[in-house]
Amino acid sequence: MIIESVFHYFLSAIFICFFTLFGALISFWITKKHSIIDVFWGIGITMAIINITKFNFGDLHWAIYLMVGLWSLRLSCFILFTRILTPHVDRRYSNMNHRSPTGLMLKQILIQTPLQALLVFTTYPLVLSSSIEPVYLALGGLLFMIGFIGESLADAQLHAFKQHQKGICTSGLWAYSRHPNYFFECLMWLGISISFIGQPLWAISFIGPLSIFIIMYFITGPYTEKCSLERHGDVFKQYQSNTSYFVPWRNF
Repeated sequence: MIIESVFHYFLSAIFICFFTLFGALISFWITKKHSIIDVFWGIGITMAIINITKFNFGDLHWAIYLMVGLWSLRLSCFILFTRILTPHVDRRYSNMNHRSPTGLMLKQILIQTPLQALLVFTTYPLVLSSSIEPVYLALGGLLFMIGFIGESLADAQLHAFKQHQKGICTSGLWAYSRHPNYFFECLMWLGISISFIGQPLWAISFIGPLSIFIIMYFITGPYTEKCSLERHGDVFKQYQSNTSYFVPWRNF
C-alpha cells in the first residue's frame, strides 16, 4: 500500500507539472524568452501540491500551504519582473546551442517535469496526517523564514549590482558564498520537511530538499560557474579561490 501510494503521488505530480509547464511553452512563443520556464517552476510545483493534497486543512496545515505559497509567489514574481519584462538575456539558456528554440523549450520541459515532481514530495505527509507537531512546525518555519529572507536578499543584491555595474558581484551575501541564493533555497525546503517530523512517513518528505540540493549543488551551480568562467576568466577564478562555493562562511 505504501509503495502504491508513493507511486501514485509521483505520477500525479508528473502529470500536473508536465501540463502546467505547457503554459511556459505558450508564454515562450509570446515572449521569445526561454527563461519564462523559470516563472512556471514555482507555479507547477504549487499547482501539483494543491491538487494532490486537495487543500488538506488539518491542524496547522495552513502553515505549510502558506510557506509554499510565499516561496512560489516571490520566486515567480522576481523572475517575471527582472528577467521577462526587461531586456535581460539569460546566458544559461543562450549558451545552450540548439537548432530549434521551441525544441530547446520542449527539452527543458521534459527535464524540469520530473525534478518538479521530486520537490512535490516535500508535502507528501499532507495526504496522510491530520495534524502537525507545533514544536517541529516552529523549527521548520524558522528555517524557512531564514531561507526566505536570505534568498530574497541575495537576489535583490545581485539584481541591484547588475543594474549599475558589470563583472562579478562580490558584495553582500555574495562575499560569503558564490551561490547564496541556492543555499537559502535549499534551506527553505528543508524547513518545510522538518515541519512534518513525527507524522506518518515523514521521512519521504526529505526527498524534496535532497533533490533540490543535488540539483543546485551538482548541476545548476557547476553550469552557472562554467558560464561565469567563460565570461570573466581569471577574475572569476580569483573569486572562486576566495569565496565559499555554497554554504556562506564555509568552504563547502
